[in-house]
Amino acid sequence: MKFWGPLQDLWRGVIILLLILIVGTLGYRLIEGSSLLDSLFMTITTVTTVGYREVFPLSRAGQIFTIFLILGGVGTAFYILTSMVRYIFEGELGIRIGRQRMEAKIRRLNDHFILCG
Repeated sequence: MKFWGPLQDLWRGVIILLLILIVGTLGYRLIEGSSLLDSLFMTITTVTTVGYREVFPLSRAGQIFTIFLILGGVGTAFYILTSMVRYIFEGELGIRIGRQRMEAKIRRLNDHFILCG
């Protein structure tokens, strides 16, 4: 599980974002009775704060649901962004690239001896 370690926060954020998209889509479907496509479209425009248009008029329950969807989606997006920035600036990316280069050089070695004294 080498790959999971340094990127754990980033993957966690992506999984949470996918769950928010699923919950948002199903929430609009149940609360407003809209189609799956309209619900997904509404969820994506809400989470990304594009605010393109409302596909259907929202009831009070739909408005309250949208408020929490915005807070959860924007919060998760910030979590993903800070995880990416931290991953880059803490040097994990540089260390990983350096290790990959070293391993590639080692794989290219052949017909050599290691002398220890």
